[in-house]
Amino acid sequence: MATALGERDALERACLRAALHLFGQRPGGVSLSVNLSVPVLLDPLTLEMLDEQRDLDGLIIEITEETLVQSDTQLRTVIAPLQERGACLAVDDMGAGYSGLRQITAVRPTYLKLDRSLISGIDTDPDRGALVSAMLGYARQTKGHLVAEGVETEAELETLRALGVDLVQGYYLARPGWPWPEVRRIGRNRTRARTGAAVAMPVPRA
Repeated sequence: MATALGERDALERACLRAALHLFGQRPGGVSLSVNLSVPVLLDPLTLEMLDEQRDLDGLIIEITEETLVQSDTQLRTVIAPLQERGACLAVDDMGAGYSGLRQITAVRPTYLKLDRSLISGIDTDPDRGALVSAMLGYARQTKGHLVAEGVETEAELETLRALGVDLVQGYYLARPGWPWPEVRRIGRNRTRARTGAAVAMPVPRA
């Protein structure tokens, strides 16, 4: 609706403002992610907001593969000083139907977030598993991290564990809620967050 009303950019900046307000309140060792389209990230108004927060260590800026494909020429210039101040870049919704591999290699994000369409049913689809393994290899060779989004079953989690994926996100671990999520044990080698939107958690190892 915001897009239809021409207010998407303003809404994204409002979300960023709220995230920066919470940024200093986060528990130790916890990162905070905020989703921004590339055009909004490149906007001077957005950069002014980010400049007000000098220390960005622990802030993850998530951009979608779609907007990365649409406009990537200035991104490296803009993201470099933010990374120097501690911010990390994540590419969201990878595999959702866009072809941003060239752009991804250009910006070398810290986090590659695989779209749920690649994760759903991965426990019964060897082809999806092979693709995730390939992306995991790329992430490791570039010193990045792969995040599997949309994990909703134990079978999907166990398959991702077997493939070597380190970070997962989805309803099986946490449903949307207020910050900050309270993490509790679920079984001998598993953890789950009581609340918290879009929590990316380490895959428990046996």
